[in-house]
Amino acid sequence: MIFPISTATTKRSFSAMKIVNNRLRNKMEVEFSASSMIVYIKRDISTSFSFDSIIEDFKLLTISSN
Repeated sequence: MIFPISTATTKRSFSAMKIVNNRLRNKMEVEFSASSMIVYIKRDISTSFSFDSIIEDFKLLTISSN
């Protein structure tokens, strides 16, 4: 029995990895690559985030790490 959902998810993941790696080749580390692929694959969720909230979270993170 073939499960089309799991096959589609796997194909989408490899497709996303190919797109992200081609655009950012040699400009990233493994952790950044993995994070970028997650955002690309789950882009329907990530579109609900505002840039302002991401910037504020990043500011708080950098302040607390110093």
